[in-house]
Amino acid sequence: MSNQPVTVQERHRLLVFNVMDYIEEHLNEKLTLHKVAELVSYSPFHFHRLFKAVTSENLNDYVKRTRLERALTKIILFHDQSLSEIAIDCGFSSIGDFSRSFKSYFGRNASEFREQGNRQNRKICEIDRKITERYFDTKYYNSINPDGTTRIEAKRSLKVTVKQLPSYSVIYDRCIGRPDPFSDQERIRQAFERVSTWAKLKPNVIYQSMNIGIPYYFPLLGEQVHWRYDACRTIPANLDGDLGMGSRRIAGGTYGVIQLEKHPNLYDSIMDILFYEWLPESGFVFDDSRPLLELFPVSDVGHAVYVDCCIPIIKRG
Repeated sequence: MSNQPVTVQERHRLLVFNVMDYIEEHLNEKLTLHKVAELVSYSPFHFHRLFKAVTSENLNDYVKRTRLERALTKIILFHDQSLSEIAIDCGFSSIGDFSRSFKSYFGRNASEFREQGNRQNRKICEIDRKITERYFDTKYYNSINPDGTTRIEAKRSLKVTVKQLPSYSVIYDRCIGRPDPFSDQERIRQAFERVSTWAKLKPNVIYQSMNIGIPYYFPLLGEQVHWRYDACRTIPANLDGDLGMGSRRIAGGTYGVIQLEKHPNLYDSIMDILFYEWLPESGFVFDDSRPLLELFPVSDVGHAVYVDCCIPIIKRG
């Protein structure tokens, strides 16, 4: 148990976080207000008010938006999956329902986003030489011209390590919404401070614990999706009881990992190259059943110089 009592307001917040996690794990199922409220033993009326107070969205809008954002990710990255298959996977009753909802929400047809993704996939990104030297391996080789002369060409590859990461039990504090993009880093820092303070109250927990970030905004989608971030701290797997914080288990598995300097303007550029250049050539595909992770090497996130950015991947079938 925590050394400090958990307020009713905080308990409500944690309950809504748990429901958000449940929804995202069951998007292809029927998710009505009545069903979800029943899961947490609340009346539909009471839970509707509670959910909106925490997320600023009503439940039905949240479910629909989450399905559409998941679908957009699949459209851009899963080129072998048809739009009909994506619609069913994301919980839409028909391709017609999906198409209407998609166009209404994003302002463009799903096929237009897919074509945009195909064009971007063929684009070779031009970046600063210093960044190239830091994040790419470069191999030089001789290429023969039509007239028989040779020229030196360079082939670069992003410095990505394929790793097997374990599963993690974590507590987390969640940042929701993006009222001001410039405040993101400060809000994230404060969220990590809160989970760190919780851990310091439990000497048996803080030993060998690490900080993990889960960014729910997807770099490839830009401002098309709602921003969210979970600031996590690992805890022993056998810790139970009323923790007084949000808690979850992050599935282990194969990840493509690249170590980046903690620089917000650099992150999106490198992640674009990771997804559009490295991933198609890697023999792996993105695994959207697991979240992107940011692993911090120090206990004080505010002083971290770099972060390991990890994308979940599975072998291409």
